Amino acid sequence: MARCGKAKRPFSTAERIGVGALGAALAMAVVDVRWAVLPLGIFLLFCAVAPFVPGVGFFCR
Repeated sequence: MARCGKAKRPFSTAERIGVGALGAALAMAVVDVRWAVLPLGIFLLFCAVAPFVPGVGFFCR
């Protein structure tokens, strides 16, 4: 299991990608509400796969 590094960042990679996914969902909802599901689904896919990829540190700050 990968350990989080000692460098503390204000937000983890998951938090930054999550905020980006929310922003993309809002932007896509302006065009068509059904498209807003895509970035949120991709974010959930990242969250589901990240624990199985050693050394990525997706949830680490």
